[in-house]
Amino acid sequence: MTSGLAGDDEPPGGDPRIEEAMVKSPDWVRHILGRRLEADPGTRLAYSSATSPLLSAIVATATGQSTLGYARARLFENWESVPPEPSNRC
Repeated sequence: MTSGLAGDDEPPGGDPRIEEAMVKSPDWVRHILGRRLEADPGTRLAYSSATSPLLSAIVATATGQSTLGYARARLFENWESVPPEPSNRC
């Protein structure tokens, strides 16, 4: 991923404490947006666990519905089975 956020996947040189701090935060999106960029977006590949929750928040804000609700309406409406309700915050 090339979000510009620091990597948090330990084997390729990331810092797992970054993800731990996000998970402990009561507001993941505010925590992510409060982080400084390590590189200009699109210039450096680094796995960041923050990218997916941030994208989910963007989809929810842009569509006015939960990411799961949007996905069900737009992606899964013709499937025989749909994903179950999530137990996480996103």
